[in-house]
Amino acid sequence: MVKELSFKGHNVCEVFRFRIGQWDYCNISFDETTGAFSINSSFGDFTHSWPSKSARGDVSLREFILGCDEHYLMNKFSYDRHAEFHVFDEEKTREKVIRHLLRLRLLNDISKDDAREVYDGLCDADWSNTDSVMRDLSSKTYDTISDIHEYIVYDYTTNQKFVRDELIPMIRKWFKENAGRLTGW
Repeated sequence: MVKELSFKGHNVCEVFRFRIGQWDYCNISFDETTGAFSINSSFGDFTHSWPSKSARGDVSLREFILGCDEHYLMNKFSYDRHAEFHVFDEEKTREKVIRHLLRLRLLNDISKDDAREVYDGLCDADWSNTDSVMRDLSSKTYDTISDIHEYIVYDYTTNQKFVRDELIPMIRKWFKENAGRLTGW
């Protein structure tokens, strides 16, 4: 429990409000003092902070964010929210494991009979979630494809993909086109 709270001064955070289409919205905030960047939108809330200016290459938070790749930003937004941000991708996981098995066979790292046995085990496995995959793979499969957890593939939700692929690029474009009209830019 916090026993003491002290006020350290007045902090100003820039907030930009956008309407997306008829119903959706997006609020963008930059807090230069704390290095916090936030997107509050009808597609979800995304935030991360870069408190050290040196970690941002000694540029303003706005310049830093506008120069970031959207994949980098989504990784930062999901840093401590893995379960919320990442959805198990059954199809891609199955494909990745089978490709690895085929590679092992091609390199003669396993025999034809062992490869068939492992493949049959993979076909019989429940691929609906990570726990099922790990549980259903026989010890023979696990021994052949060690570190099976490294082949688990996750993806973003539909809303998160929209933020990554559409919203962040739209925001970046708007700020670059309107930089001259904004105070302090």
